Amino acid sequence: MNMMQTKAATLQTDGPIIPINSLAGLHVNTVRAALKQGVSARTDVQRPGFYEFEIGDHWYYLHVSGRTMAVYLVAAEKTGSRRCA
Repeated sequence: MNMMQTKAATLQTDGPIIPINSLAGLHVNTVRAALKQGVSARTDVQRPGFYEFEIGDHWYYLHVSGRTMAVYLVAAEKTGSRRCA
């Protein structure tokens, strides 16, 4: 997990999940399922529309576009390891 100022939020959407690179693309189905159910996330208070959350042993960082409501999967990381995407 990255150290950043955060506030709690709940994210829930069935909008499109768009990975920003092929490695992030490996995590789209997991993120889509979590967001469809609703997931507890932390906002990045320095970057409006950006959130982070963990599922199992992975951390995810994403951007929700206020214009299109698309979700851009920016990064995925196995907790305690280097970045996956």
